[in-house]
Amino acid sequence: MPAPSSKSNDGVVARVPGVTYWRVEGSLLEISALRSVGFFNWNSQSFLERWVRRGAMLAVGLLRPVSYLASRTLATRILHNMLRGITRDRLDLLGEEYFQYELKPRMRREALEKLVDAVRDGERVVLVGQMLEHILRPMAEFLAVEGFVANRLEFRDGLATGAFGSR
Repeated sequence: MPAPSSKSNDGVVARVPGVTYWRVEGSLLEISALRSVGFFNWNSQSFLERWVRRGAMLAVGLLRPVSYLASRTLATRILHNMLRGITRDRLDLLGEEYFQYELKPRMRREALEKLVDAVRDGERVVLVGQMLEHILRPMAEFLAVEGFVANRLEFRDGLATGAFGSR
């Protein structure tokens, strides 16, 4: 992959030497956002909460195509709103489980080998994905990459608000 670039305020393109941004979706995995949020909701803390969230996920799943056509951002916001009220530590735990038991076995072997070889060769690799940070963090740790770029939820008093964080 070519060296990444970013535009500075004056419009000049700057290269970051030695850093490779590696796209997760499509490269390492085929995954939908609906599936990962569904996993979080399917494994909610209490029995009643699980069934309430499952019903809401059914409604979101049916409305997702329409909302996606209207706006991809709106569809993602509606989907992540399903995580409202879940604690950060619960999302971290479920993200780790989701990576270990669902994603890790499904990773594309050829792409995984190329990524591991790049890290072994000393390349600075940064994973880029649309998944939540609670899923991408364990993946980044497992692959021993430099870092990751992921969607981040906003939290208040330790509970997810369903909105995207500002950092």
